[in-house]
Amino acid sequence: MANICINRFYCSTNSEANYEKIMYALDEEFELFGLDGRDNWMRGEFDSKWECPIETLRRLLASLAPDETLYFEVVSFEPEIGYLAAYLYCGGQWAEF
Repeated sequence: MANICINRFYCSTNSEANYEKIMYALDEEFELFGLDGRDNWMRGEFDSKWECPIETLRRLLASLAPDETLYFEVVSFEPEIGYLAAYLYCGGQWAEF
């Protein structure tokens, strides 16, 4: 059985279309838990196997309409193997911590 990685995310954007696409895509791909949000931000978590599904997230954000207001961060951890990673998307660029 694969170890389960917990991915906690925060997202904000002024684009309603991008907001909805991100929310529905994450829920369809991973099933969201603890989703909270308002007009232009959301936070929650989803599970994945072993590590953060960063390539899936990169493809998702690349498929969105251009959006200078898009901010996305995810912190992922899997305590059994000591995995911890953080990714930030802001201004069209990804950073890893």
